[in-house]
Amino acid sequence: MSQPLCFSISRIREKGKLDFSGVVEAARFDDPLSAYVKLAGPVSVDLQVSLREGRVWIIGHAKGRWELECCRCLAKAPVAYAAEVSAVLDQPKEQVDAFEEIRQALLLALPAKPYCKPACLGLCAQCGQDKNLKDCGCRQQPPQFKIKKRGKTDA
Repeated sequence: MSQPLCFSISRIREKGKLDFSGVVEAARFDDPLSAYVKLAGPVSVDLQVSLREGRVWIIGHAKGRWELECCRCLAKAPVAYAAEVSAVLDQPKEQVDAFEEIRQALLLALPAKPYCKPACLGLCAQCGQDKNLKDCGCRQQPPQFKIKKRGKTDA
C-alpha cells in the first residue's frame, strides 16, 4: 500500500518545502478511529511540509464527512468536518509520516454533541418514538419540583 502522507527529508531539503493535495481513503483510518466513529468517505488533505530550525513543520487541513450518531434521536447522520493540521516534529533521519498528525486533527474535530439536523426533535421521553418521524401523541409534562419554604427566624 502506498504511503501518501510520507515525505522524504532529503526531498524536503532539496525543494525547500513540499505541498501535498489529495485524498486518503477512509479505510486507512479505520483501526485508530473505528471504535468511536466512522468516516463517511475519503479524507481530503492539503498539507505543506517544510524544514525550519532543524525541525519538520506540517501545516494544512483535512476535510470530509463523519457518520455519527445524533445525540438527540440516535439516528446515523453524515456530519461535515474541517480539521486544521499544525505540527512541529523533531527531524527524523530519512522521512516523516504525517498520518498521525492527520489522525489527531480528525479526532479533535469530532463534535461533542453531533446532531442529525439543527432542529432535531429527539426521542419521546415516555414512549421512545423518534419525534422527527411522527408525533407520538404523548403528553409531555414538565417535571414537578417541590419547593421548601424556609421559616423566618429572629436572631
